[in-house]
Amino acid sequence: MHKYKILLLGVNGFIGSNLFKNLSDKYLVYCASITIENSELQELVSKSDIIIHSIGVTKSQMENDFFKINIDFSFKLFTILCNYEKKKLIYFSSIHYHRNDLYGFSKRYNEYLFSKEEFITKNQSFIIRTPGIFGPGSKPNNVSVVSTFCYNIVNKIQSKITDPEKVLEIYYIDDLVSEINNLFENNKHYNVIQLNSEQITVKQLFKLIKDISINNFSAIDKLYSTNFIDNITKTYNSFKYVTK
Repeated sequence: MHKYKILLLGVNGFIGSNLFKNLSDKYLVYCASITIENSELQELVSKSDIIIHSIGVTKSQMENDFFKINIDFSFKLFTILCNYEKKKLIYFSSIHYHRNDLYGFSKRYNEYLFSKEEFITKNQSFIIRTPGIFGPGSKPNNVSVVSTFCYNIVNKIQSKITDPEKVLEIYYIDDLVSEINNLFENNKHYNVIQLNSEQITVKQLFKLIKDISINNFSAIDKLYSTNFIDNITKTYNSFKYVTK
């Protein structure tokens, strides 16, 4: 008998696929994508104790995607959830929620929805403002700078660095999955979660990965934690030893 029934929205994404691998052995996990019909979404919500919402686009050439995928779907989910009580929602927002663009607006709007009094008085709402999530399986040339640098170094492709002093906030995927698991027993009705991310400049990150690629660990052991170096190394090795 499973302790929780979980609805995972966005299972095909990097975060969603890692959550599925971790949760499916322990819980009954229902999965759905952006294309799910309203009636089916309502049925899955009714059967679930926990709803994990990881559907969203970070960048797109089509402005309408931010409305259709980021906003419209969240509003549809919010409307359905308001008909229920004692549901736990975990929503992935972003540390860039304050940005003055459609992406930032969509994240602010969804945070507003899932913090409304009418919702959190009957249900639980956990909003995670995610930094850049990295790890094995994250796509290069998409949203993960770590994966892009790893891919380029492995394949001897020059990386274009336009802002070397820009400070990045990054967080390892397995640590994020652990954070999600910890929320299952959290009894708060509403909480905005800021993850304790690693801060590193673009220039430092590139040099770190370059040093890892040539096994120059003596140059980095005193600069970063062992755990952080291990996580970057795992990501680098996932590209180095990929089956071609």
